[in-house]
Amino acid sequence: MTPELLPALAEAVWDDRCARVGYRRRDGTEVERELRPYGLVLKAGVWYACAWADGSFRTYRVDRFTAVAVGGERFARDPDFDLPAFWADRSREFTRSCCGPRPCCS
Repeated sequence: MTPELLPALAEAVWDDRCARVGYRRRDGTEVERELRPYGLVLKAGVWYACAWADGSFRTYRVDRFTAVAVGGERFARDPDFDLPAFWADRSREFTRSCCGPRPCCS
């Protein structure tokens, strides 16, 4: 199923535009963020946004966005950002956080 706000977020990615978003954390609290969205990833039927926010690259589940407002301000992409490498690194971190230091997570 495609999350309702995915098209607006995709527009921001394609046009290198900043986006103001509402986001519901795992614990249910809602926060607002200013994102520089670099890419979208579909993993096991779940969409994720990879974006620069609060001084670092972060990953967000798209189905947790409560609002997406694409602004007119464009951002300059970091030429060293590699989406596949970033995603692979985050996936490894997530697996380790779930498994702990077991051999299956190496």
